[in-house]
Amino acid sequence: MLTFIKMPVSLKYYDLSNTNNIVLVDDQGKNKYLAHPDLLSLDDGKKLVAFYVNGHGKGETIVKTSSDYGKTWSKRRTDLPNSFKNTEETPTIFTLNFNNGKKKYLLISARPGWNAKNKKGEGFDISLSDDGINYSEHVNYFGPNAKQEEYRRKKGVWNPIVAFSTMHKIANEDAWYGYFHDYDFIIYRIKITFKDNKLVLSEPEKVFEKYRSIEKKHKFSEVQIFKTKNKDQMMMLIRTEARNSNSYYAISNDNGKTFLEPKELPNHITGDRHKVFFTSDNKIVIFFRKIDYYQNFMNIKSKFYMYSHGLMMFIANDINDIINPEHHGYLVKLGHTYIKNSGGINYLANPDTGYTGAYIDKNDKLVVISYGKFKKDDRKNTCIVAFHLDLKKVIEDIKTNKFLLQTK
Repeated sequence: MLTFIKMPVSLKYYDLSNTNNIVLVDDQGKNKYLAHPDLLSLDDGKKLVAFYVNGHGKGETIVKTSSDYGKTWSKRRTDLPNSFKNTEETPTIFTLNFNNGKKKYLLISARPGWNAKNKKGEGFDISLSDDGINYSEHVNYFGPNAKQEEYRRKKGVWNPIVAFSTMHKIANEDAWYGYFHDYDFIIYRIKITFKDNKLVLSEPEKVFEKYRSIEKKHKFSEVQIFKTKNKDQMMMLIRTEARNSNSYYAISNDNGKTFLEPKELPNHITGDRHKVFFTSDNKIVIFFRKIDYYQNFMNIKSKFYMYSHGLMMFIANDINDIINPEHHGYLVKLGHTYIKNSGGINYLANPDTGYTGAYIDKNDKLVVISYGKFKKDDRKNTCIVAFHLDLKKVIEDIKTNKFLLQTK
């Protein structure tokens, strides 16, 4: 019987969920489910563009803008491409910085078919923009609806999920790698280039073929890659959907060409859909849905023992704060997502949150957008919210004990 005794893990964090730093962006979901936002910054944050989906898995892409750093938001844009009404999941936006100083903006949404048994995926849809405001109609790749024959595949050949969860530039090239996973929890990447101003995609390639046994055991998904302070080094943070371990990470020492054997992360950074940004002095700021496992006699990690602290931010000095349990970073709870029945346990949060978009300006003023059941009086429906923080002040307030350290 001791196996089933659940004790909360000891988690040290600072709780900002009771501070007045949250703005409602949208709470008018068709099925009362608005989710999975991303955020684009234009002109150093003078214009913010939010993208999110109306419904879980299938629903239109909604776009709103802000001209006051996320304090207020426009009505839903109605001047969007018609194809935005038929997207399927998790729109993600990327800024492509070319070596000549020019930019393009790439918006992508996967079409996994949403049936893990039949796997009737249709590749993914991409929309491009030159200014970040006006977008092309979706163009399908690696699905039956692809107009270009070289990218046309039968339904079910490719079932991308959260495409692209991350993207990084290839050193010294006007080229990028975009990453996604599928129902078999295989991490793939695609090389993205342009020829005569036309988008060119490579065939998807497996990232962890050498370490497939680890990838399969823990069900790798939703990776996030960022460049570290070390020359030619990148770090990948990995969601583990099997729920039998903490999150994982992998290091590349050749600018993302190859990755070393994945390793398990400590508890403080374990969670889902990590997104990484940087402060003016190169601190690493990570947003993620915090996942924890109750302590138990057999030290088992499983869905049975899983719970969540909700939306978290981790401020790290370097990657040592990420991979070491005894770190010198700051774990911060941004907002509380309410669960139907918490049993009176105030730290228990609804895990249906995260998937953030964010921007940090040169003065370390942060705006981060997320989704979840943030309304105490409405625990049925999700909404889109934005948080505003002065990161320098947050760190100073932590150092001067203005925020109490929580331990559960």
